[in-house]
Amino acid sequence: MKRLILKRLLQLGIILLSVSVAVFLLVNLAPGDPAYIKLSAQGETPTNERVEEERIAMGLDQPLHIQYFSWLGQVIQGDFGSSYRTDQPVINTLLKSFPYTLVLALAAFIVMLLISVPLGVLTAVKKNSLADYFIRVLSFFSASLPEFWLALILLYLFALQLKWLPVMGKGELKSMIIPAFSLGVVLSGKYIRQIRTALLEELDADYALGARTRGLTEKTVMYAHIMRNASISILTMLAMSFGALLGGTAVIENMFMWPGMGRMIVEAITWRDIPVIQGFALFMAGVYCLINLMVDLSYGLLDPRIKIRKESGQ
Repeated sequence: MKRLILKRLLQLGIILLSVSVAVFLLVNLAPGDPAYIKLSAQGETPTNERVEEERIAMGLDQPLHIQYFSWLGQVIQGDFGSSYRTDQPVINTLLKSFPYTLVLALAAFIVMLLISVPLGVLTAVKKNSLADYFIRVLSFFSASLPEFWLALILLYLFALQLKWLPVMGKGELKSMIIPAFSLGVVLSGKYIRQIRTALLEELDADYALGARTRGLTEKTVMYAHIMRNASISILTMLAMSFGALLGGTAVIENMFMWPGMGRMIVEAITWRDIPVIQGFALFMAGVYCLINLMVDLSYGLLDPRIKIRKESGQ
């Protein structure tokens, strides 16, 4: 297990290094002078002399590879630089916004689980029945809904008409209900179908037929055998959806003025706050890789055979 963890951490480091190169090059290929942008964002008149002074202070007069390794050295030490707009350390800005996005993503993830898992199991068990067709139609409909459209409908009904929920908020529980429900419902449509497919692949497997011939009930076969064998593919899908939620809440967060990372990055792009954009890209890449690592390590708990194969190097 230690060998596997070290191998995955090495792969994570290579991925993050590749992401850092891509982010640095894309930022430097983008039009505009970072020194000019920084001075403008701070409300200072960017004269030619002042821009040149700032370029030297920022190290922009150095060759590109020197700039990259200098920036990478700071990042390794946990220093992502300072925001052009607020002059605050980027890492503080990220850590301040991340908990709000994490809470919203967790809430949406729970909504998605409560909808997609029961309905996915039901539509697999009741294959080609009226319930199966009805749930599949609903899943196609919900998956095709734009999140912001559903959010607007819910906002109109429950905030403006019924006045049960606030229109927007700054992190309160009640203000999170509509955004989380909007994200969760749209995601559930996609995962109902995927859970159904994963279960159907196991329903007709030899071990399931053998369990039925031994006199086990369909319920026992489903929950004691099929769900366990399908859990690996389902876990992978769900983990990827959670990672996507963490990085894909920008529209909803801006609609509801939710102070998360989605809203933060939209503001950073609007102001061309380059250090924040770079920090966000690396931070989210790291989070996504860690989620993949945790899912990979959990496979051995769900299926000991996978653990044995990994430890034997197969």
